[in-house]
Amino acid sequence: TAMMTAAMTTTTMTTTITDSTSNEVRPSSRRAALIAIAVAFPQAKKSGRTKRAVRGVVLETLLQVQLLEIIQNEGRTILISSHILSDVEKVIDHVLILDKGQLLRDCTFDELREEFLRVRLTSLNGPLSAPLDIRGMVHCDQSDRQAVVTMKSAYRDELDAAVESLRCEAEVLSISFEDTYALVVHGKPVREV
Repeated sequence: TAMMTAAMTTTTMTTTITDSTSNEVRPSSRRAALIAIAVAFPQAKKSGRTKRAVRGVVLETLLQVQLLEIIQNEGRTILISSHILSDVEKVIDHVLILDKGQLLRDCTFDELREEFLRVRLTSLNGPLSAPLDIRGMVHCDQSDRQAVVTMKSAYRDELDAAVESLRCEAEVLSISFEDTYALVVHGKPVREV
């Protein structure tokens, strides 16, 4: 697969490159980084610098800083397969979400981020009705006077109507990439999975 991957100028890399116990670069990560270097910098293949570049801080810098340059270069695709979504979201512009071999999403990163909405509702007079029932809601953490509602953005009108009928103040909150992923795959945020 490495030969086919290199031929297609698509590189598969993991963002976790060191063993957490010894802080050594994993052999599989070293190979992935070497492929990335070879695709991004073909002239580096002929020098001894390539092997030295895969060690320690230099490799980390390559993956964190220069990976952006590699990705932004027209005509190159970098395929990143990772479970560390906080690192991945810094460099991606397109998302494929797979679960048990089934493709759940194939969209731009912006489209995925806009799929869900999280809002803190605060009652302006008295306790909120329990439980809240808003069309499109996928999760709700509710206390007496406040609720944090996560819902599909397509149902924004229903949320606006609920805010008005419940006489609440609404504050839009951010949703992490991990929570968005969990909502797509499991139908609920990470802390509930």
